[in-house]
Amino acid sequence: MKNHKSINKSLEAIVHQVKDVAAMLWHKGWAEANAGNLSIDVTDISMPLDEKNNHDLNIALRTEGYANLKGRRLLITGSGCRFRDISKDPESGMCLIQISQDGSTYSIIDECRFNKNIRPTSELATHLLLHDHFRKINSNYKVVIHTHPAELVALSHMKRFWSEDVFNSMLHGMLPEVKVVIPKGAGLVDYALPGSEKLAESTLEKIMKGFRIVIWQKHGCLAVSDSPVSGFDTIDILNKGAQVLLACLNAGETPEGLSETELAELKHAFNLSC
Repeated sequence: MKNHKSINKSLEAIVHQVKDVAAMLWHKGWAEANAGNLSIDVTDISMPLDEKNNHDLNIALRTEGYANLKGRRLLITGSGCRFRDISKDPESGMCLIQISQDGSTYSIIDECRFNKNIRPTSELATHLLLHDHFRKINSNYKVVIHTHPAELVALSHMKRFWSEDVFNSMLHGMLPEVKVVIPKGAGLVDYALPGSEKLAESTLEKIMKGFRIVIWQKHGCLAVSDSPVSGFDTIDILNKGAQVLLACLNAGETPEGLSETELAELKHAFNLSC
């Protein structure tokens, strides 16, 4: 039976965004079965809670903990949960977790209507490491989205595109929006075991270099943003570049792409930093 405990209006608004984004991910075909995951730091918009009411206290995190997440709360998709189900009933496929005051454990919060009987996504290590970094640098980024856009995954299998210079040069040239919205392009992370600390640390390295979107080779992509919708938009625009590139290649044509002059014109017109 669904838990009807209330949440405040700000958190309710975030849940509605998650519901909309989950539907878009599913309809795009980027979230087959239980693929993909999403987390939001909701500490500033959810009510402080008494840890004695939490469910399953003290689930251990990595040995060194997360120094910048002490006492913070994350709304996160559950392991094995499907975006197609979250698009209809977000609370059933998400849980609210609270990091302990020493940053070494987390608890499933029992004082709200999210599902207390599921565990966070298997990619929890990446989500925690990125949120920890964002709090360390006082960033406005509070959202991490991972999904499987087929065209971006396909490009990550092609060795001739697997360097950041080549990958971003090709996609920036496919249509102006890619250059304007994602001027730095995507960071590329070599294949690593899903859910591993290695994948999390490699992703953090790219985010620390200023990338807002990272491609996980032969796996998917991850975007960071200030809202679920903004993160989705970043992925959608980059994947459109990949779609255009693959459409040209499938037609037997090597795309001309925007010229250096045209890219320079965009950089000047939109005051782009790179």
